Amino acid sequence: MKLGIKYFLIAISLLAGLSCADNESITHGITGTWKWTDTCGGITGACGYADESNTRTLEITQDKMIETWDDNSVTTTIYSSSSKTNYEGYTEYIFQFENGSASRIKATKNALDIENGDTWTGYKNNF
Repeated sequence: MKLGIKYFLIAISLLAGLSCADNESITHGITGTWKWTDTCGGITGACGYADESNTRTLEITQDKMIETWDDNSVTTTIYSSSSKTNYEGYTEYIFQFENGSASRIKATKNALDIENGDTWTGYKNNF
């Protein structure tokens, strides 16, 4: 009986490790810190751009997105799963968040565009 429990615990540990590795490998291309460049869309299609007084950064880890605004306020969003699809010229990621919402991210080598309803927010990582 003790041997069976031991093998069960080992199997659970291996599965947990594999699920973390899968999420980490999916997000590997976009993990890191990104600097906000613009937000466009909405009813008018207008754009807002970053400048010295209007900034924010986005940090993507293997399990969360941390956004820091110019006034040092922080928003952390934990995602429960992600998927990745490669297209010609960009990679698309879908993040499913714990609250049931989802975000689509289009990524190139140095840029991210994140869909949020009817707006798109752009980030760059070469700063």
